[in-house]
Formats: sequence, C-alpha cells, structure tokens
Amino acid sequence: MILNLNNLISQIQGLLFDPNGLIWSLEQLTDFIRLGLQELQTISSLKLSLEGLDGEETTSLEPAVTVLLVHRVVVQAVEMRWLDRTETFHPDQQHGNFNLGWLQNEKELLQKELENLRKSFLQRSLLPPFPTQPACQVYYPIFLGGGIDA
Repeated sequence: MILNLNNLISQIQGLLFDPNGLIWSLEQLTDFIRLGLQELQTISSLKLSLEGLDGEETTSLEPAVTVLLVHRVVVQAVEMRWLDRTETFHPDQQHGNFNLGWLQNEKELLQKELENLRKSFLQRSLLPPFPTQPACQVYYPIFLGGGIDA
C-alpha cells in the first residue's frame, strides 16, 4: 500500500471506529497528522514528509515513524474527544474515568516510544549530538614517559 495522506487518514479512521468521519472531520485528522509530523521532526535527523500533506509530492517516513505517527494521532484524537465530552456529572461515577486512565497510560507509552525513537536516531546519526572538541596537539612527558621522574 502506497502511503499518502488519504491512505493514512483512512487507516486512522478505521482505528478510531469512525470510517465515515462523523466524529472526527478530515480537517481535524489532517491537523493532528501535521502536528504529529512536526513533533517527530524535532527528534528525526531526516526530513519527514507525507505525500498530499502541505503540497508534498513524496513520502519519506520509516515504518517505525509511521507507527508512532498513527499512534500519536489516535491518542490526540481520543484526548480531544474526551475533553469535548467532559462533564461534572457522570451517570456511572465508578467507571466514568476509565477512558481517562487509558488515555493517560497511552500518552505515557507514546512518550516512551518517542524517546526510544529519538535515541535510535542519535545512534544512527553521522553527526554527534554535541559539539566536538579539536584534538589536543600538546603532549606532556608525564603521560609518554611513564612517570614523573622520567
């Protein structure tokens, strides 16, 4: 399957059990994808793009990045839905916050996954994540001769 904006949105709609876009509009999901790509771009050393999003003509997403993008969009969509439906009274007080607990766990899991991806990008990067110091050209005899008396 060729990954582009329309295919990604239909995949996300399937995961959200909203294939017709009755709960989340195409504009909302597109904005969530855009925000997700911006967040992933901060940890990626490569230029990330998705065909059809903001005039991009090619897709440059690794499978791991695509999975995290979909996960982030689903979590953000559920979070926005939960915030829209927040009420002070819930008919089932014992189970009313079940979705909130699930959402918090998913957000923590997503942050751990993003951190792991960031570390993998740092390990594969050709550039060090910190400035390097020039090699020292001064050698002291204490290190070369084997002792202070030499």
